[in-house]
Amino acid sequence: MGCGVWLPRKGRHCGGSALPGSNYCGNHQPSQSRVPCPIDPSHTVLEHKIAAHLRKCPAAKLERDAKNRPYFSPGVNAGSDCDCEEEGKDSVESGSRRAAIESLPKDKFEELVMKIEVAHSSCFRSERGTGVSLLQESFATPSACAKWLCSNVDRRHPMQEKHISQQASMLGNLEEIGLLRRRNDEGFGDTDRGRNEECFIEFGAGRGYLSHMLSDCYAADNIILVERRSYKFKADRTLRYAAGVSLSRLRVDIEDLKLDAVDALQGCKKVVAVGKHLCGAATDMALRCCSQSSVVFGIGFATCCHHLCQWKAYVNKEFFQSMGLTKTDFEAVVWMTSWALSGNCDEKAELGMKCKELLDMGRLLWLQRTGMSTKMVKYISPQVSPENKFLMATKRSNELEVSSIV
Repeated sequence: MGCGVWLPRKGRHCGGSALPGSNYCGNHQPSQSRVPCPIDPSHTVLEHKIAAHLRKCPAAKLERDAKNRPYFSPGVNAGSDCDCEEEGKDSVESGSRRAAIESLPKDKFEELVMKIEVAHSSCFRSERGTGVSLLQESFATPSACAKWLCSNVDRRHPMQEKHISQQASMLGNLEEIGLLRRRNDEGFGDTDRGRNEECFIEFGAGRGYLSHMLSDCYAADNIILVERRSYKFKADRTLRYAAGVSLSRLRVDIEDLKLDAVDALQGCKKVVAVGKHLCGAATDMALRCCSQSSVVFGIGFATCCHHLCQWKAYVNKEFFQSMGLTKTDFEAVVWMTSWALSGNCDEKAELGMKCKELLDMGRLLWLQRTGMSTKMVKYISPQVSPENKFLMATKRSNELEVSSIV
């Protein structure tokens, strides 16, 4: 008799055989508690067998291997509570943030909202009386990505149209500021020397779909994917078989990545960093990682999941303090970013969006302080994705303007 446990993701019962006198197989006995693997929570393990599992778990082996790599430097991009006046815990949970907001007296909450409004209006031009920020829209549809936008690509790599349009717009914007060139551009992408001296790094790469489009549409032959989790690397297989493409995947947390120690970057003179799935604090860690490298020339990050930002990791605490906002206010701002998607209350959604934009403006100003020219745009329609802000930066002086700053 088969195991009686139904597996919703597979749409069938477990294929294991039930134990004698039971309706369940050994893995699904109700008396045996299963917990997520501490290394890779995409699979579970019997709680009393965790120690034995970690000795043979492939994810655990990969993590042990990563810790022996020269680029592994624990906490190198984690940030610090000590680079500002206020100190606190490494991270604050969402429940604590929500409780803090809900416990505020009405007058204190209104005072906080006013501080946010004043800070936002001092950073962004807005329509008189509307409070709506005037970030430039740049919905790029580059001809280099035409076959993707027309769905004339290998569909073994399933991507929804909205993701294709987002990736194409990101790449188009990077092309416009000179960080990407097409393969038929004169003197570019035609020699081994040019290929070896230039590299593209995708942070939070996931399955590698952004890099797949990048390599397919532009002169990008040297690619590094950075991702801490384990995925079915569908795009990797295509890239590895592509003529002339060199691909490396680093299984490491961005928090622990020392970029200049990566073997594949030795000899590179121009590195462009991109990222589309850098949730919350991961964006700040990636920015810090790039700033500590001597070869990063350009950056293009689409920000998202601001409700996962953390004070310790955030790169520009001084910006918040200069606006009269404390660490406690920062935690409130982070929580209120989740209101940006509150469709049933326009006023609440508007405040949430302003909180998101404040966090991104701090990042933009921090990049300027590191000596980079910067730009922030709305790279896709909010109907496609409300997470539509794109941060760009380059070491090349005077090429970008921050048109959103008063």
